[in-house]
Amino acid sequence: MTTSDRYAAINKLEMPSPIVPRSGGKQPVVSPTMNKGNTLATPLKHQHYSRATPWTESTMIDDRSWVESVDTPVPTERVSLLTITPAERFYPVVHDAATVASVQDDYHSLVNSLRQQCIGEQEQIPCPLDGTTRRLIYCDYTASGRALESVEDFIANQVCPMYANTHSVASATARQTAHFREEARDRVKTYFNCSDEDSAIFCGAGATGAIRKFEDMLIKSRVFAPPCREKKLRRAVVVVDPVAHHSSLLPFRELTRLYPLGKGVKSRAVTGSHVDVSKSQASPEFIEIELVLPLDGVKGIASIEALRDTLEQVSIFNRHHGDDYATPVVILSACSNVTGACQDMPTVSTLVHTFRGIIAWDCAAIAAHREVNMNPPTHPEGYIDFAFLSPHKLLGGPGSSGILLCKRKRQTNSIPTICGGGTVEFVSSRGHYYLSDLEEREEAGTPDILGCIRAGAVYHIHTLLGINAIAEDEGRMAAHLEKKLRGNSKIHILGPKDDHHRHGLYVAGILAVSNQVGRYLHYNFVGCVLNDVFGIQARGGCACAGPYGEALLGLGGVNGERFEMTALSTRDMIFKPGFVRVGVHFTMTQEELEYLADAILWIAEKGWMLMPAYEFELSSGEWKHSHRDDVNVMK
Repeated sequence: MTTSDRYAAINKLEMPSPIVPRSGGKQPVVSPTMNKGNTLATPLKHQHYSRATPWTESTMIDDRSWVESVDTPVPTERVSLLTITPAERFYPVVHDAATVASVQDDYHSLVNSLRQQCIGEQEQIPCPLDGTTRRLIYCDYTASGRALESVEDFIANQVCPMYANTHSVASATARQTAHFREEARDRVKTYFNCSDEDSAIFCGAGATGAIRKFEDMLIKSRVFAPPCREKKLRRAVVVVDPVAHHSSLLPFRELTRLYPLGKGVKSRAVTGSHVDVSKSQASPEFIEIELVLPLDGVKGIASIEALRDTLEQVSIFNRHHGDDYATPVVILSACSNVTGACQDMPTVSTLVHTFRGIIAWDCAAIAAHREVNMNPPTHPEGYIDFAFLSPHKLLGGPGSSGILLCKRKRQTNSIPTICGGGTVEFVSSRGHYYLSDLEEREEAGTPDILGCIRAGAVYHIHTLLGINAIAEDEGRMAAHLEKKLRGNSKIHILGPKDDHHRHGLYVAGILAVSNQVGRYLHYNFVGCVLNDVFGIQARGGCACAGPYGEALLGLGGVNGERFEMTALSTRDMIFKPGFVRVGVHFTMTQEELEYLADAILWIAEKGWMLMPAYEFELSSGEWKHSHRDDVNVMK
């Protein structure tokens, strides 16, 4: 029977009449015939979906097809993904200056278009000093990105009309939504040069969720390396970065309390935990040691020489204890979220693998600014075992899901980290069977579907921009800003002076000089003045990296302990040490960059004069203008 015969037979059946769309409604996105004339010229590089492929083909595969499956008019007054230049045009093989200039023009035109569609680009901040307003200047992309109209329009107009739970393949909506999400996963893998040996797992709302997933996988893994597998041992030596974000540091401090070293052995971890050691559940099969590496005083990052020494010590231990094998698990920040100081990821990864270790990188602060390559072609052993990502920090990223990238060979836990719906192949009264797909089995329950799709969308946009172009652009801005700020002796820029080891992120202490007596302005006061007087959005505090902040401020030893005890005994956070953080971004204009520098320079010279107009709260450490409650509250 031909297809026409089947349709003829179906039409003879007495079926309910279809519901007529409401006036003004859109036509269905998915239909059995939409596949015609819309096939892909080339298959997706990582297209290994475990669920059935939906009727519609990819809607994110290239720059023109995001909205091809929906008959929705594209606004002409702003850029859409229909008009984004293909990624291949940004970095062709060029041999002449004219072609290079053309590539640069494409990049800058795209940046300008993205800048115009940034939501809140023209927002005004009320100024409590004179009742006027200042245009919002956003300088805190290290904390979170800004929303884009094209991404939000894509979610609202393309995804939401066909939204459904992805734990099904029977309905058109479920299949389409599942396809959107799997394509988003593929976009993430493309951006980070993942291979078929890599997994991309959506988890949580940022790198914190990815780190927690990694920790749970570590605990539930029976073994980590071939020698351990042979000897049926579970022992790891965990090495933590001194510049680590609290999300990378604290979980392993607490893990040390749950898995102590045993009788007569003292952990070198600084726990800082409220967990009662006597009630912890010790395990003789898993040994968790937290070794915090010292800082490299020149580069402002973890000392790689100290890391090498630690790895050699573990290697010596293994050679002398044939039945007691330890695997080094090294957790480093690819880039400090405080100073922008960066590690050479391929070189360090190669070093760790030389000693049969596992390397995990916190890439939250670097992934939007410099290249993160899961499989660097120039360093065969410089691959990444685990990477923690925060897509919400990217342009267009707010509301996106966190991501854990990992080598499939490292996913040795036989039981998923979270057991629940979506992780099993079959469940009966006699038993259950988990999925063999290493990505799906780690994504229990209904995922943050829209957050996952958003993540794929923003990495797609950054792929089109080209990470090398972004790094070059931000490097130029950072050098210009630093040159202007370092010329003022009242501004103390913390972190390395070597630009090669940092990207465009700066933290500073501002010294106010009055009557020949120098005092640092409180970081929250500086943040308030930046906001209230200039409309500049910055951050004051320790930036969730307390130990590193202490080192940068020279508060080691007795001085650091005095600050800590004062703050904790009084519960007054006004005594908590900190600094002011600002960062450049490729969407900033030259005018905005000059404005940022001039604002900081003005505060360094005259900011102290505004202190009588402000009051502070001892307990919270917050500063506010005495009239700000009346003027600067958005209603």
